[in-house]
Amino acid sequence: MAVVGVGSLGQHHAAKLSAFEDVDLVGVVDPGESQGRTVAERVGTDWFRDVDSLPADIHAVVVATPTRFHLDAATHFLTQGIPTFVEKPLASTLSDAEKLVRLADRHNCILQVGHIERFNPAFDAARELCGTPLYIRCQRVSPYTFRSTDIGVVHDLMIHDIDLVLDLTGQMPTSVEAFGAVGIGPHEDMAVARLKMPSGTFVDITSSRMCPAAERTMVIWGTEGCVEVDLQSRQVHHWAPKGQFASNPQLVHALIAATSDPRTLKDRVFGEWIEVQTITASSDDAMSLELRDFIDSVRSEGSPRVSGREGVAAMQVAEQVLSSLRLWSYQTSALAAQTKRAAWQGFRPARDASWEQEGEERRNRFCDSLPTGEGRDSCRATILFPAREQPKRERSVRGRRTAGRGGPAEKRFWSLNPMPEARLITARTGLACGIGFNNSFSLPEKAGTTARSVSNVSVSAGKAT
Repeated sequence: MAVVGVGSLGQHHAAKLSAFEDVDLVGVVDPGESQGRTVAERVGTDWFRDVDSLPADIHAVVVATPTRFHLDAATHFLTQGIPTFVEKPLASTLSDAEKLVRLADRHNCILQVGHIERFNPAFDAARELCGTPLYIRCQRVSPYTFRSTDIGVVHDLMIHDIDLVLDLTGQMPTSVEAFGAVGIGPHEDMAVARLKMPSGTFVDITSSRMCPAAERTMVIWGTEGCVEVDLQSRQVHHWAPKGQFASNPQLVHALIAATSDPRTLKDRVFGEWIEVQTITASSDDAMSLELRDFIDSVRSEGSPRVSGREGVAAMQVAEQVLSSLRLWSYQTSALAAQTKRAAWQGFRPARDASWEQEGEERRNRFCDSLPTGEGRDSCRATILFPAREQPKRERSVRGRRTAGRGGPAEKRFWSLNPMPEARLITARTGLACGIGFNNSFSLPEKAGTTARSVSNVSVSAGKAT
């Protein structure tokens, strides 16, 4: 076997594999000579600068490179029919992940994804105790580790819990809502998501790499009671009503009536009326267990516990989270750039031959919406564009209202200024949009409003709304 990429995670894969008596680790691959040689010497194998330099008789490989290199590295081995273990996430994008699954199918090759928490004995214990999940809450937070900086927290941390949820429920969500924040790196560093499953199960997932202390916990309310699991300490707590309380909820009223001070009953709840079970799960190393599963699958030519398709399913939900993510940036104190860019796509003006006619119609509707009265006898609306859309000459349109008192007031005008700096929030979506007025205003609630719909703007008391 070989390990490709021996950075913060890959070096541990190399160490585990080198300790297996039935595995011959023939080499590690890393473009960094210092890191590569150090790890190779530590685990007693050879260092190679690139995958082309590896011996030809490789039987299986672990890919633990930065995520952006997963597609190229895994493709190199899958096209040769070599069983491949790829660290999570399977790829940088959903389309790349799907490509790898198709390659594995085409070459009849095993593809396993490194969702390590599936092999956590505490999760196995919780899975057996909860019954059918009704509500799941996941919390996975940690300090900023300065690794996996090429991806955000959704693909770095949340995808672990997404995979666990999909395994517990056996379903894909029907709806996803999410909020996130950028704090340190270029990607989201915190994200919370709510998933609704076809069965009606709700799932809340919180992931952050901006917390002072690490935590990896799950709470599962199921048909067999509630299970609370600490994936770090391997402690599992299970509680459920027992005895008559399990079938007669009205019994509580009889107890209250028969007790002089009902407040004393609370000390008897857990243990007497709600059965409590505490389990300390096995301390077996999860990485060793997942690597053993991969090796056994290669030898038996069977399916691994976490196949490429399951890795793609987790990626699909991660993409749903990212696409619904309302992202706030603490670096700019505004909605993050990618959200603004996504909103901006809907505000690109028409560039065809009908532009002038449409602009004239917009101008007429806009000016007609102005209130009559002093200083409102004429208006001038100037349409400007950001640099990438700026015409060679400024396009101006004029209009006049005859009603009202006073003479023309050309200096009184409203500028439709679709510049990114004009940060405006729509009432419903909260997306930063690229249209601005000199006066404060709000856009219609309908998302995706384009520059053509400025006719919906009205003005009253000198304030655009």
